[in-house]
Amino acid sequence: MDNSGHSKRIAKNTLFLYFRMAIGMFVSLYTSRVILATLGVEDFGIYNVVGGVIVFFTYTSVSLAQASQRYFSAALGESNLEKFSNTFSVSIILHIILIVIILIVGESLGYWFVNNKLNIPLQRMEAMNFVFHFSLLGACVSVLSVPYNSMIIANERMKFYAYISISDIILKLLIVFLLPIFNFDKLKFFSFLIFLTGLVNILCLKIYCDINFKVKFSFVKDKLLFVNLLGFSGWSFISSVVNYSAIYGIGFVVNIFHGVIVNAAIAIADRVNNAIYSFVGNFQVAYQPMLVKSYVAGDKNLFESLFLRGIKMSFFLYFIFAIPFILNMEFILNIWLKNPPEQATIFCQWMLINFLVVSLITPMGIAIIATGNIKNSSIVNSIITSSTIIFSYIFLKLGFVPVVVLIILFAVRFTCLFTYIYFIHSQIKLSFFWFWKQVFSKIFAISLISVTLPLIISFYLAEWQALLATAISFLLTFLPSLWFIGLSSEERHALQKIIGEKKPHYKG
Repeated sequence: MDNSGHSKRIAKNTLFLYFRMAIGMFVSLYTSRVILATLGVEDFGIYNVVGGVIVFFTYTSVSLAQASQRYFSAALGESNLEKFSNTFSVSIILHIILIVIILIVGESLGYWFVNNKLNIPLQRMEAMNFVFHFSLLGACVSVLSVPYNSMIIANERMKFYAYISISDIILKLLIVFLLPIFNFDKLKFFSFLIFLTGLVNILCLKIYCDINFKVKFSFVKDKLLFVNLLGFSGWSFISSVVNYSAIYGIGFVVNIFHGVIVNAAIAIADRVNNAIYSFVGNFQVAYQPMLVKSYVAGDKNLFESLFLRGIKMSFFLYFIFAIPFILNMEFILNIWLKNPPEQATIFCQWMLINFLVVSLITPMGIAIIATGNIKNSSIVNSIITSSTIIFSYIFLKLGFVPVVVLIILFAVRFTCLFTYIYFIHSQIKLSFFWFWKQVFSKIFAISLISVTLPLIISFYLAEWQALLATAISFLLTFLPSLWFIGLSSEERHALQKIIGEKKPHYKG
């Protein structure tokens, strides 16, 4: 299949995921507003800071998810169905072991931490513990679903992946309508219903995989596969835990110094970013399996082509939505939430700025994952990223404003960007000059051209006028600069070919 054929398949898979995302974004923005109003700022902050502790445990499964998906894709790239089946069985065993560890550590160290270190109002401690236990069970269910999700993504069954996600979204929307009806503790009831949606989700995943892939669990004795998966996931685990600390650990540090009200602002920033980053995330999910398969198959030209497009598309897909939000954040939050938590605006803006860098880093991480050699990059970037919590604690202790934690996180991620370039150079032989010529020079030029005028307008207009004027002026400068500067002549030709294709018309 030529590059245009691969591009079409990625585009098709991405469209399915965008359909899922469009529904998910609408529901997420609506439910966040209703949940904030129903639970109140205090309970909303409690749920998110306790949920942050639980996310630590589920985040550990990211390492196994990356390993499973990488080896699923590699087996498919080699057309080795036996290896594919064995990978599934080994993955299930490793995830069950992880669940046992999560329960033991969660109910001991985790329980101690939330009861002794978090800044929770005394009258809500009993509800907080209820949330903790059910969130921990939900984390275990989420971990067990990872092998099934990885298998679906590796097979590029994005249509079903979109449908199952939409069903999960609909169930969570139903929860929002149920909350005001029943006369229970709203925080407890909410956490219990979220746990039930996880059970429904994994049941649907298992039924689909059993029917479509004919892969059954068995006790595989392939020691090499165990070693490879554990070795890969071990280094990925270190990276995942440290990244978790950078993202959610700063929430714990802020909680220690400023309480749950600021945690509510961080939670809103996280939701806004998740809604926007889903545009990028869906694209990355769609193209990752093909990137891994092209590397395993030894097709260097296809790999480099997909990699380059992946970096540019990831950044520009995020950029086109992030900039209007950054420039009009206060007005958007007031329209959306009516009474947003204090400091939510500045937290949201810096969260989006952070993920402009992440949109560049993630495709590089996927390329390194494709090689199967992630040890060195995991060690170096974990050391750098771990400094986020240390510096955040120091600066907050010195009396800096809470948003300093996101400014520190930005500096750390910007540093990691260059370490990723180094490892791409050493493992895939792409130089810094290649990155500058093909990626960074274009990103810098397009960003400067498209942001200057909307930024000036934002100083002179307010509310709806500012939102419309900045959005229109941004698009009028961004789209032409993307076409003439961001895309190569081959990419413009391929895009024109795709757009210009017409289905034949038959006269009856």
